[in-house]
Amino acid sequence: MAISSSETDSTVVNQNSTIVNPGNKISTIKLNDENFLLWRLQITTALQGHGLGKFIDPEAKIPSEFVQSADESSSVPSPNPEFINWKRQDKLITSWLLGSMSEEILSQMLECETAQEVWLNNKHH
Repeated sequence: MAISSSETDSTVVNQNSTIVNPGNKISTIKLNDENFLLWRLQITTALQGHGLGKFIDPEAKIPSEFVQSADESSSVPSPNPEFINWKRQDKLITSWLLGSMSEEILSQMLECETAQEVWLNNKHH
């Protein structure tokens, strides 16, 4: 059976070749002021199960956005494919995290730009 382009467009492949479907729910519990421990357990388990725990790890390093060109005569940096892949995955995970929050909690995440920022902002609950 052939895979349609819409099916392949709806998946993201990380560096470990794990296929992550953005349509999957990461948590069945919506985070509110009273269920942080249950929510955290579901989130960490799902992310680790997909090999994506590094996206919420405060010690994980974000790849450089640009790399020096392999052509020594060029001083113009090139986009880093590793960063492009990281950013795509991070936005998907950020979307998952935000989608697993109640509106009251979600409104506190407006300044967060990465999954790690969302995660660290929630540690205060």
